Amino acid sequence: MILAAKTKRNPYNDRFVDGHPTIMTRPFACVRLRWLIALTLVTIAIAYLGLRGNPPSNAVPEQVVLHGPTMGTTYSIRYRPEAGSPPPKEIQRLIDTELEIVNQQMSTYRGDSEISRFNESRSTEWFPVSMDTAMVVDLAQQIAKTSGGAFDITVGPLVNLWGFGPDGGHQSIPSQSQVDAARAICGYENLSVRLNPPALKKEISELRVDLSAIAKGHGSDRLRKLISSKGILHLFVEIGGEIATQGYRDGDSPWRIGIEAPNVDQRSIQTTIELSGESLATSGDYRNFFERSKVRYSHTIDPKTGRPVTLSIAVKH
Repeated sequence: MILAAKTKRNPYNDRFVDGHPTIMTRPFACVRLRWLIALTLVTIAIAYLGLRGNPPSNAVPEQVVLHGPTMGTTYSIRYRPEAGSPPPKEIQRLIDTELEIVNQQMSTYRGDSEISRFNESRSTEWFPVSMDTAMVVDLAQQIAKTSGGAFDITVGPLVNLWGFGPDGGHQSIPSQSQVDAARAICGYENLSVRLNPPALKKEISELRVDLSAIAKGHGSDRLRKLISSKGILHLFVEIGGEIATQGYRDGDSPWRIGIEAPNVDQRSIQTTIELSGESLATSGDYRNFFERSKVRYSHTIDPKTGRPVTLSIAVKH
């Protein structure tokens, strides 16, 4: 089942184990055009292993590592500096500035962001937004149509109902009448988007848009393009587990990613994959859930039923 719900509370941040970053991902993202479909919190471990084959004859510049908070989670950047590329402090400043723009456009954590102001509006007329926001919503709507509504950026009321929304709330099993009432104010069919001029439009005044399932991937892509525009050829970008890569880690060795086994009780790597100029997103139900009568209810919500599902997935593009 492909889903669009994404929790707003993120109890996971980057952690370092034996000197290597462990990354916690959230339900799918994004504008990497990876036709993923947001599912839920899952953990990826970044295992920077040794070079394959012999090391290059020329010395490889030492990696620069940058990190910080954003979008209710964290970002992590690794890159190899090139001759003439800006110093790390300047790259860090550019990164933070770009992420501030993304948050101001698409964050539901901010009451004055574009998407929050659209959500609070009860007007059913066209609501002007930035081109970036319109393009992300447009892509989300394309995925929604292709998936038959399994991916839906309007399911926020259902996420909140189950206690996984931005305000937290009590995690309990709602009645069918409550589920039906929440579903009545959802539905991607009730949302329109145009690019010229960029704007969004509701068919029902209560409709709300939550881009959590796609904005982090969009942010990762924006940072990759930003950093590469400064003459940096080899880089790794991660926001809340949404990964974009370019070039190689060292010499001709791809970036190597460890996928965590979907196990609630212990953390271990199930398999590894290599990325070079590719992206990765993973989602799962084993990091953000509650249990009642030995039944697990995850934060991944099926828009068609309004109820949680059990599923874990990793998609490489």
